[in-house]
Formats: sequence, structure tokens, C-alpha cells
Amino acid sequence: MLNKILLFIVTFSLLSNSEILADGSGDKQYEPVIKLEFNNSLINTGSVSGLNISKGEHSEFCIGNDFIGSSSIRLKPEHEKDISAAIIIEDNQRLNLKDFTFVSWIKLANTGFENCGVCLFDKFDATTGKGIRLCLSFAEGTKMRYFLQLNNNGNYASYFPEKLKIGDKAEWYFTALKYSNGTATAYIANSDNEIIAVPPLKLSDEDIDTANNAKFFIGFRASTGNRAFSGNIADFRIYDRALSAEDINIIRRVSYANNPSIKKLPVVLLVGDSIRIGYAPMVKQQLANKAIVKWPDENCEDSGKILNNIEKYIEVNKPDLIYINCGLHDIKSERGTNNKKIPIETYENNLNKIISIIKSKNIKILWATTTPVIEEWHNKIQSFDRLNKDIIQYNAIASKVMFSQGIRVIDHYQVIEKADKQAAFKKDGVHYTDKGSEILSAKVSQEIIKLLMDIKGN
Repeated sequence: MLNKILLFIVTFSLLSNSEILADGSGDKQYEPVIKLEFNNSLINTGSVSGLNISKGEHSEFCIGNDFIGSSSIRLKPEHEKDISAAIIIEDNQRLNLKDFTFVSWIKLANTGFENCGVCLFDKFDATTGKGIRLCLSFAEGTKMRYFLQLNNNGNYASYFPEKLKIGDKAEWYFTALKYSNGTATAYIANSDNEIIAVPPLKLSDEDIDTANNAKFFIGFRASTGNRAFSGNIADFRIYDRALSAEDINIIRRVSYANNPSIKKLPVVLLVGDSIRIGYAPMVKQQLANKAIVKWPDENCEDSGKILNNIEKYIEVNKPDLIYINCGLHDIKSERGTNNKKIPIETYENNLNKIISIIKSKNIKILWATTTPVIEEWHNKIQSFDRLNKDIIQYNAIASKVMFSQGIRVIDHYQVIEKADKQAAFKKDGVHYTDKGSEILSAKVSQEIIKLLMDIKGN
């Protein structure tokens, strides 16, 4: 028998009911076989009509509460085995599909079930060993893992280990799972609103056969070890084929862009050298739920490299604000000479061009001055010199450029000058310990929040 698997798409999407996606070839079109809406009742607007669908008493509709235009259902189990919060579709054999895609938006709630598995979707017959279930597992209340389990024979996979925010500040996450020709692929949009494709999982054909008489549960694992899902589900969808990654991303992108109730966080791009590499993860953590913090994977080094790459950084990250610095690589000089890697006149010219490019994209800018070095430590172990007198001179030029272009300057140099250098610096005299990076990250976060508040106030 051909393998039958369901694709579960819980998607918070504002695609209209009549919108049909192309399958990538341009020759065919399709619509979901199930598309549940939650407006005071369970309504299926998918192509399979007449399904017997019900919800338990421990669930409630959230209309315009979390989002506008596509309401959600809140599953509120009182304990991990509480089936009365689940959605149940009785017409099980009508949902025995060969290929499928699930695409979804979910929001998790921390209700004390974090040390056990919970089930997002279950159509599994334990007596015959046929079926599929998609489960979540929590560790220490903060780490969520997907488990795709088939046929009750130990064939399961940990799909996407990722720390997610749950609890009072839970956020919406877009999830998708597709299956075709023995291969399952999962997708998730993290808090940065980017689709991440989990490496495909190749499954043996003879191990997969989900045609069964089991009821279809949403938000509960009924087959074995009862586990309830606690949280919100919106716009539940099932497609009877494997969607392309492009189409999955269209669903996510349209729903995110068009729905005013999903919190749109500003995107902040940190551009700089290895000093930025040190504080960037701390800033990301400090600005959680306030901004999406990104940075280039590479060390941006000097002003010449940034000038050559700034448009690429902008295109890839699409920032609303850029927090930028360069200087430590520019002022590198040959020992015993005044030959700088980037002469100060070139440095000034590069900065003017960089700022002009950023401003032309209507992106806000904060400039950070270059941090000092401990010359005795640095120049003792390096084959080239870095001198504070040069840093001060280059900072003065950078500040002149920024003031002329109306850019706020954040004085990292003085922040470090006032710090305990023995505790802040590593032994190379230029890079920072965790303590030093914490000092800088606190200043960076403070200034970003200040600017964002100013923008909001205007």
C-alpha cells in the first residue's frame, strides 16, 4: 500500500479563502483540503466539505484578541492528559492522504507541562501501528523540540531543537511540515521571522503507512501516553500534496506582512569588527521582544570592506536601524612607520560614502566610536602597531562626518576608558573579556532603545 501521511499546517495566514497557490511549475493550482477558521465556531473552508469537527470545553475562541482578521483558538488543558481542550475531526478516512503539507502559526503557553511531551497533531492507531503524530518536547521550560513519529516502532526524529520563548511573553511561531516520496521536511520561522529549513529526513517507504481508522486530533496525543497541547492555534490547514519551500514561504510572508496584530519588531543590524562580534549576542538577548538584532556573519574589519559590502548587508538583513563602527583595522600601521592600512583621508571619504548609502535606503543610523587599546599589551604580541593617539584622531574625523550628516555618535571610547581595564581587556590589549563585552553591550542596547523610543514618539 502506498504510504499515507498527513501534512499539518497550522498557519496564521491572511490569505483569503479563495487564494490558491501555484505548485512551482506554473501548470497546476491547489487549495487546502482543510482550512479551519475560529470565529465563534469551527468552520472548514477547505475543499473537503461536510467534516464532523468539534472542540472540547476547555478551549475558547480568541476573536481579535491576538490578531485581526484571522482569529485563533486557545487550547487550555487543565492537566497534561486533558482531552477536553482538543479539536477532533471524526471523518478520519477522508484524511488518509499520500502526500501532505502542514503549515502553521502556533503560540505556546507555559502551564507546567514543560518537562513532558505535548502533541500538536495525532492521527495514529496504536492497535495497528499505523499513523503519524507531531509532538513537541520541552526541557527546562525554554527549549522546544519537534518529534515526528511514525508507526509506533521507534521511528521518530528530533526535528528542530531551538530555544523558544514561552510563558507570559509567548510569541507566534510559523511551522510547516511536508512529506513526499519517503522524505519529510520541517520548517520554522523563528523570532526573526526567517524560514529555517530543517535538513530533510529520509524515511523508509515500508515503515510509513498512515491510512487508519483513528480520529484526527489537533492539540492532543490520544494514541499513547496522553499529552495535551497548551497554547493558541490559528488558521489550521492541510494540503493534499507537498508544497514547495517557496509556496510555504509565501504563506508565511503574506500572513506576517498583512496582519497588523502580529507584533512587528524593528530590525537592528550591528556592523563592525571583532569588538562587535563580542557584544552582539548579548545585545540580541538584552533587546529580546524589543527588536530583532542581526549582524553579518563575517568580521566587517575596516571602512573599505564595509563600503564594498554595506549594500549586501542591507539587502540580506533589511534593517530599520544600523549600529555601526569601524576603525581598529583602519588605524593598523606598520611598525615604526605612520603607514596606516586605511589613510585618514580615505577613511573620511569611505565613511561619507557608507553613510550616504545607508541614508539613501531610509535606514536610521547610530555611529559608535572606536574603542581604545592597551598599547603595551597589544604591540608586544602583534607584528603591527595600534596606537591610541591614532584612534583618537580617527574618532575625531568620524565624529565630524557624523555630525555633518546628522548622525548620533555613541562614545564607546569613553565607555571603556572609564572601565576597569584589567577586568575588561583580554591579554592581547584590544579584545574584551565577557565583562568588557557586557559593558559595551549595555551601552549599545541603551542607545538603541533610546533611538527606537524617539522614533516611536515621533
